[in-house]
Amino acid sequence: LKAEIIGYADASGSRDVNHSLALQRAESLTQELRHQGVDENQLQKRGEIEGDKQMGKKAAQFSRRVQVKVTLQ
Repeated sequence: LKAEIIGYADASGSRDVNHSLALQRAESLTQELRHQGVDENQLQKRGEIEGDKQMGKKAAQFSRRVQVKVTLQ
């Protein structure tokens, strides 16, 4: 089992800050999974920025999330 944990942030604000927020979201879930007993060698995390600075507030909210992709090996 491998899990890729992807944290997302919207594009408002600076790119560095948003990338940091996205990574923090991914790290938060990664820590919880480790706490629940998942081997950290099975976990990979990354941060992504989604959308553009002109997107509306409601659309931006959907960009603030964590996605998990699980593959069986």
